[in-house]
Amino acid sequence: MFEVDELNSPQCRERAHAKGHLAPRSRGRSPRGRALMAAVCLLTTACSDYQFHGPKDVEPDGPPTEEAAPAIRLSPDPVDFGTLTEATTATRQVTIENPGDADLSLSAVRVDGPSVFSVTLPERTTVPAGAQTTVVVSYAPTEASAAHEARLDVSSSAPDRPTASVSLLGAIDQPSLDSGEPGPDEGPVCACPDGFAPTEDETSCVRETETPAIPTGEVVDVCAIDPYPDYGMYGVRYPGGMTVESLYWGQNDGVENGRLNSVGVWGCASGGSTEAGHDPIGSWIGFSVCLEVSVDGDYLLGLGGDNRVRFAVDGVQIMEQTNDDTQNFKYWWMHTISLTAGTHVVDVEGYNAGVIAAFGAELAGPFAAGSLTNDNAMHAVDYAGTIIWDTDDAIG
Repeated sequence: MFEVDELNSPQCRERAHAKGHLAPRSRGRSPRGRALMAAVCLLTTACSDYQFHGPKDVEPDGPPTEEAAPAIRLSPDPVDFGTLTEATTATRQVTIENPGDADLSLSAVRVDGPSVFSVTLPERTTVPAGAQTTVVVSYAPTEASAAHEARLDVSSSAPDRPTASVSLLGAIDQPSLDSGEPGPDEGPVCACPDGFAPTEDETSCVRETETPAIPTGEVVDVCAIDPYPDYGMYGVRYPGGMTVESLYWGQNDGVENGRLNSVGVWGCASGGSTEAGHDPIGSWIGFSVCLEVSVDGDYLLGLGGDNRVRFAVDGVQIMEQTNDDTQNFKYWWMHTISLTAGTHVVDVEGYNAGVIAAFGAELAGPFAAGSLTNDNAMHAVDYAGTIIWDTDDAIG
């Protein structure tokens, strides 16, 4: 079962600037049933000898009845935030309209691009025919000078256009943080508020604080995730930057495959349900596992999460992705760890920033100590045949 923390991470960092598969459990979805209407024309004749006196054209009552279906339209396009002159958060409203003639179901709303863009949940996930709903897109750049582009994707039940998209554009060009004109041998001086320190490039001021995460006491059952084509769409990514796409690791083919779809979990939608939901949003959830390791050696840790994921062994953080970048779930991230024989406590947690959610992790090995020295060596070993634990084990 998951336990829920109400803080975003064990170390809450305060900054002065703002800031998807080959699924063995993939559950098919039945298409929406549609009633087919047929017009029946009854032809009678007024022939006294019960014979036809000649052909007679019969005009239909009207055009054939078309199936009722939803549609989707987003506006505006593009969503342009213009150029900001300070590191702040700007917002724009995007309208999701259903110009069709049946209810439109929204299944996912996400930003594909840099984490300076984010989006809220829609006001409602079912939009009647002719109606609309809205989401709010935020732009929070942190650089002193930069331009950003992204895409807002909305997935729905519209048969002709399941995913609608609009472009997101924004830029920042803020004045220098210099306190004055530098002398001939001086560089620019960053004037920071009390308690803040300048970054190495002196373009921002930062303050870090630490607060322990506080469990809320809430417990939810563990369910397999709702598979999503973007999960693992870029395959596996190794520490040196090498990436490999395949059905096993995941590939960009619009099909639900890859490791996150295979072992990903989240909290069940409700008590007794076997379907994953998306709550809680904005909190870390996860579990601890007592893992028996029989042999000393190096092991491979693979993980991914929508939107964030972190993994610890015996209280030591091994890997964490604590921003909302979509690459956190578009890759299956690989890492090497060394474990000794014996019992180890594994902590794995995930964080949902909105709509659907997932996190997953696996441990494979053992491999000879010191043998996983580079990306090629890590990719060459038998990962699939040596998995000793994964998050799939926690389902139920």
